[in-house]
Amino acid sequence: MKKFEYTFGKYEGREITYVPGNYFSKQREIIAEQVKQSSGSDSFQVQAYKVWRGAFERTVLHTAILLETEKSGIYISEDRIDRAIIKYGPYMENGKFSERKYNSTPNSEKYRTRRLFREDLLEQQYLSDVYGHQRSSTK
Repeated sequence: MKKFEYTFGKYEGREITYVPGNYFSKQREIIAEQVKQSSGSDSFQVQAYKVWRGAFERTVLHTAILLETEKSGIYISEDRIDRAIIKYGPYMENGKFSERKYNSTPNSEKYRTRRLFREDLLEQQYLSDVYGHQRSSTK
């Protein structure tokens, strides 16, 4: 069985591809839930457009930020990824990290999770570096 994968475009030579479990798909899920909760009189086609377009735009911005982090050499340690996964990852049971749940997860899914967390931490670090050091005008 072939996995569903669709490339929507490119940003600086990098494909913006929807694959179940990647950043694009996570953004599609988030936006779909938002649209579902706020759905007014929009037709299904309009709602679908909002979801896919929003997820695409977020993924393009995410890709641009990741490219900038590569150029700048920002590094996220494996230890920092581990701490984030333990604190916020998908392996939680009753608000605590579950070793059992982690150990029963296929390695391919663990890899995808680590990659998403690494990308998220890179994006957070980049945004912190860019916006965290700006000063407001005194006027």
